Amino acid sequence: MISFVVVPALLIIPRFYLLVVSIIFVILSPLLFALPISPSSSYWAYGFPAMVLTPGIEIVTPILALYVVHCLSQDDQSIGGGLVQTASNIGKALGLALASVVQAIATVDLDTGREFDGIIVGGLGDPELLKGVRAAQYASAGIATVALGIALVFFRGLKSL
Repeated sequence: MISFVVVPALLIIPRFYLLVVSIIFVILSPLLFALPISPSSSYWAYGFPAMVLTPGIEIVTPILALYVVHCLSQDDQSIGGGLVQTASNIGKALGLALASVVQAIATVDLDTGREFDGIIVGGLGDPELLKGVRAAQYASAGIATVALGIALVFFRGLKSL
């Protein structure tokens, strides 16, 4: 579904700006999930906008793949595309692992040093579990902010392709 929007957008919007905007979406989505939302608030106020912004990463990958293909000779384009996909998958796995570590650290009871098991002990609405989930979302936004910095520094030439 995203490709039906991305391909026409690539013909109209310079790729660099599309890359930067999509990374900003990737930053905003976990920030919306990390907000201390009242249980009485509507899903449409925070959850839905955060979910709408999540496909931002699916916009970044084709843009980077096109950039790599454009920069390489025809003989090396398939290797370059494979490296982009491999780097994307490894990056997603490492990001998930890092966010999981941050969540685990944030849910450790500092008084006893004992890990908090929110699902068994307190349920999904428990404040300790939510603290860990929020910390993981902030970590995800931080990782995406680093990606935005890399894009701003190293991919300026993308607008001319």
